[in-house]
Amino acid sequence: TVVLPSGTVVDSGAPDADERLRVLEPELYQGLAGLARRVRENPASASAVRRQFSMTNTKGYGLDSLLDFDRPGDMLALLIVGSEGTLGFVAEGVFRTVERPAHTATGLLVFPDLEAANAALPAVVDTGAATVELMDSLSLKVGQTLKGAPAVVRDLAVRDHTALLVEYAAG
Repeated sequence: TVVLPSGTVVDSGAPDADERLRVLEPELYQGLAGLARRVRENPASASAVRRQFSMTNTKGYGLDSLLDFDRPGDMLALLIVGSEGTLGFVAEGVFRTVERPAHTATGLLVFPDLEAANAALPAVVDTGAATVELMDSLSLKVGQTLKGAPAVVRDLAVRDHTALLVEYAAG
């Protein structure tokens, strides 16, 4: 459920969400439809959006919604997720969660710099890791300040270090 800057409330999960957006926010509705049309009609733009959003860690506005959905109400729901409040206020969220694996193991692989971590990435992915998260030196420094940070992180003299947080899952 989103509260738009105008005060309009839209529940993206409601069956009439798209119609409600069209009636209450016609300029926004038409703007989203027009923007989607512009992206779809420009092969270079569509390709850039697809390439950028094929990466799992893409942050920011969900511009892929302009290609993935036909209704502006659906586009808005995805755009809101990465908007950090610039498009509206998320008043309520409903999450569909995935089942937690019975067994997981996590490891932190620390490298001297970003180049070394990136060079190791294909081999790490080939091991069958369920997830791999890149942590740059700033992320590591922030992690060192968190309550409960393990000694291996706390005691690291971070300079240009980069780490891969790797998780394996089974069952």
